[in-house]
Amino acid sequence: MGRSMVQQDQDKVLADTERVAGRQALRNNVAAAVALADAVRSTLGPKGLDKLLVGADGSSLVTNDGVTVLETAKVEHPTAKMLISTSRAQDDEVRDGTTTTVVLTAELLVNALELVDRGVHPTMIASGYRMCGPEIEQVLDEISISANESTSLSSVKTSLAGKGDRGMQTIL
Repeated sequence: MGRSMVQQDQDKVLADTERVAGRQALRNNVAAAVALADAVRSTLGPKGLDKLLVGADGSSLVTNDGVTVLETAKVEHPTAKMLISTSRAQDDEVRDGTTTTVVLTAELLVNALELVDRGVHPTMIASGYRMCGPEIEQVLDEISISANESTSLSSVKTSLAGKGDRGMQTIL
């Protein structure tokens, strides 16, 4: 019996697909992460810039909320999709920090690629990142400041900037 139509369709799709492996695949993955981080980097912080998002139907939205920008983007690259998923998880858990998550992850990947170029195996890099977790927590504890009413209010205003209704922001 001949090959199925599904198999023939898969062969046609794969014929048009460029396969990359090894270092080139790593570079492509890091480039996708950096491109995504660059798309939201300017929205970072209390003085972050707004983005005008225009939908396929012509609708528009102005926001500086990183997760809104990321979820509106039509992204196909698997690494970029994974970063958006990580950003969404951050938003679900804390309701803030999505842009920071993407920017920091992209920078960690850039640094990891540099180490790979120097001959360090990716498994060792991942192990090193896991090992530094407790050290990072200790440093963050040392540099953190205690919240008081003034800083708490300022933090809430910063978190709300670009999210939802402007009227809600002004009541604080």
